[in-house]
Amino acid sequence: MTMPPLAPSFAVEPERPSRPSVVTTAGYLLFLLAGLQLVSLLVSIPTYQAMRDVYPEVYKGTPLEDSSDMLATVTMVVGIGIAVLMMAAYFTLGALVLKGKQPARIVTWVVVGLQLCCSGVGVAGSGINMNNFGGGQNANGVDPAEVTRKLEAALPSWSHAVSITMAVIQLLTAIAIIVLLALPAAHPFFRKFDPTAGATTPYPNYPTYPTT
Repeated sequence: MTMPPLAPSFAVEPERPSRPSVVTTAGYLLFLLAGLQLVSLLVSIPTYQAMRDVYPEVYKGTPLEDSSDMLATVTMVVGIGIAVLMMAAYFTLGALVLKGKQPARIVTWVVVGLQLCCSGVGVAGSGINMNNFGGGQNANGVDPAEVTRKLEAALPSWSHAVSITMAVIQLLTAIAIIVLLALPAAHPFFRKFDPTAGATTPYPNYPTYPTT
């Protein structure tokens, strides 16, 4: 007796879960943080110029008198380098998060968590009068309170207000990113996805031989 042929089968390629809105929002907020870093860098330019003007004066007569200009330059280079690095990090993480990369999600929590701490400290310290601290002189004979006073006097009047506003926006953005990526709706999108793991399914409505 000849056995009837079996219905052929084909592999159905599974579809990746669609990207939830919470992940999309978190990804674009990471791009926003990258943009805020650029704005902060531009806002800080007057601060670097003020350092170059103030440092030679406050370090005059101290062992660091001849190095004051170098100190201002190093501070400026380090600040710009950190800002550029953070811009690149936020942009890269935003792109990877939008693609559902789980390692990027974890790294985002770490990096944005550090941003949260830095912005929180900046906002919390904004209302503290720094002249109340550092009343004594340091090892180089420079009064930190005097340095602070001279820097504040050399900066434009809008600089402090803009810096605090930027810190508050970064703080709120960082909190939103952490919360959005931790919501249950985001979990399926970051699960490991294997597009080759298809399910074998017979062709629909394939005619078969009668068994009797």
